[in-house]
Amino acid sequence: QVEAALQRAEQSEQPVAKAQVQQSMGRILAAGNSPDWTKIENLLKDSIAFHESGPALPLAAITKFELGKVYAQQGLAEQSQKMFNEALRQFQTLRMTWHIAQAEEVIAQSGGAVS
Repeated sequence: QVEAALQRAEQSEQPVAKAQVQQSMGRILAAGNSPDWTKIENLLKDSIAFHESGPALPLAAITKFELGKVYAQQGLAEQSQKMFNEALRQFQTLRMTWHIAQAEEVIAQSGGAVS
């Protein structure tokens, strides 16, 4: 199903659509039973790379936050804190107030320091 969704996004010739599908599929797969963490990480990292290469920095920050959640689900505290803090810094730079509050809350709940 993931491959079919990505193929349809590619066929649309809309690079943003593919990056959005990557982010969405990563989130969906992370919520499923027996997640393939490598596949999820690759989907989210590919989405981040695309969004950072263009005018979609808010989507890159949101996807970093999602990747932080994926790392937290795996018990990878250092990696999750790194992603949460990177996302928070981008949220602050972009003045994404709702996302700032969400990131600060997640960081505080996970025992990390808000930077």
